Amino acid sequence: MFYFGADYYPEHWPEERWPEDARLMNEAGFNVVRLAEFAWALMEPEEGRFDFSWLDRAIEILSAHGIQIVLGTPTASPPPWLMAKQEDLFLVNKSGIRLTYGLRREYCPNNSLYHEHTTRIVGQMAQHYGDNPAVIGWQIDNEFGDRCYCRICQERFQSWLRDRYGSLDELNGKWWRSRQSQESCGCGPINQSPTAQTASFFPLAHLPPRNGTVLARHPRPSWHPGSPLRRGGSGGPGTAANRRSDSRITDQTSNRDYAIV
Repeated sequence: MFYFGADYYPEHWPEERWPEDARLMNEAGFNVVRLAEFAWALMEPEEGRFDFSWLDRAIEILSAHGIQIVLGTPTASPPPWLMAKQEDLFLVNKSGIRLTYGLRREYCPNNSLYHEHTTRIVGQMAQHYGDNPAVIGWQIDNEFGDRCYCRICQERFQSWLRDRYGSLDELNGKWWRSRQSQESCGCGPINQSPTAQTASFFPLAHLPPRNGTVLARHPRPSWHPGSPLRRGGSGGPGTAANRRSDSRITDQTSNRDYAIV
């Protein structure tokens, strides 16, 4: 089957509009839509309280019009109650500035508390929708790829260096650090920076593999082989390396290019 569709955000529209949207999409030849990748705050409005009723209704309406569903895990846009728990949840950018709430992807991808909560919401979605015949696939996260330079990420980066290179001599040689008097001497930590050398760490510093692992732990008859795991992205640094990393846990990897008008 050739799938033709679009992203759809029923939570952005009055519910009485949903049947008309579904009718128009069917009329246009759509047979699939992606839902929910930015709806964490609606699916878990308070910590530990899950509400999928609105999404159930949207899926029922779309399915009645012959439209199948790809569900996105909502980990790219955390709810306010989660990010209010601790400052360390926020990403530190390459200028050393810690972000604040109001953006998507503003979280540290290596924060253990964030991992705990993403594991829970993805697991709840898997349990709730794994047997739904309208759900034909899952998208893991959305456009991941933001690097964090916080203490947690620096420590993980340094641990990765030790495991990968074993010694400073090996690291200096592999990175050609003699070129600009950059040889490491052991007098201080080597920190992650926005350079080509640290790009090889890039595939390890994101959440989607954890999303995929959680989904795989909740197998349902409708998932395999009929409901693939998919990762969607929009290019950017480290894209090729991330795709290689994704292949370990996903069935499909896709990319989108935004038109500049």
